[in-house]
Amino acid sequence: MFALLAGMMMFFHHDVSNCPMACLLWVGLAVAGTACQTDECPGGAVRCVGKVAQSCVPRGSDDPALAWYSNDCGEGFCHLSTDPTDPAPFCAATAEPDPSCPQEGSEHCDGNQVIMCRQGYVVFTKNCTTGDHTGDNIYAGHESNGYCVSVGDAAECAMEPSPNPLCSGRYFNQDVCDGNRVLSCGLGYAIDAYDCPTTRTCVPGEYAFCALSATLVPGCPLDEINYNTCKDGAIVTCRYGYMDSQEACPAGQTCSASSYGTSYCQQG
Repeated sequence: MFALLAGMMMFFHHDVSNCPMACLLWVGLAVAGTACQTDECPGGAVRCVGKVAQSCVPRGSDDPALAWYSNDCGEGFCHLSTDPTDPAPFCAATAEPDPSCPQEGSEHCDGNQVIMCRQGYVVFTKNCTTGDHTGDNIYAGHESNGYCVSVGDAAECAMEPSPNPLCSGRYFNQDVCDGNRVLSCGLGYAIDAYDCPTTRTCVPGEYAFCALSATLVPGCPLDEINYNTCKDGAIVTCRYGYMDSQEACPAGQTCSASSYGTSYCQQG
């Protein structure tokens, strides 16, 4: 690239009087483009810089140049991964492996505290009594307090010390209806709950939620969560076959729906 620029400069040296601004602009853009695409690091490189975990990744979807992405471990410690399928360095609570973490990705209860492990280190803890947690917030999950419960190599803070019959068979944060409130289930336990407003009804399904309609709405697909259609001159947003919201069109306008799940108000 530098050889190309040198050749360009030699060419323009002989004929620069004919196009001074255009030539300089062309060269400036070429240099700027070269600078923007300079990589900071080799692709796939990882490292710990003190307590900062760094991975070499593209800067963004519109900029393929490679740069260091940093994750500051704060009061924790940076560790290089030994897993070739997940080579990114990670943050842990301790500098040395913890004997309570024999398995990769395992979770367990230590008293009333959830302990999450990675490659022999504690990477996250949550006190089910106070709700306080240490480690990366991506593991924090629900904010409810209560009881630490475990099933196999998974653990969670639950609202109750015993499995909830409504959550039977629901292990991965699925929601169910309990009257007119929504229960969030995990590991067969109720781990969170919230009441539906009086204007809404808890509707069952793979993911229960508080709907504006208590019954399925014709024209609302059962497998869409943000599908718009028209009903009685209003824009209706559908979620799993039920009405999630409704917005009436202004006077003199009518609702028009497309086959792509969008709708809008237009002059009638």
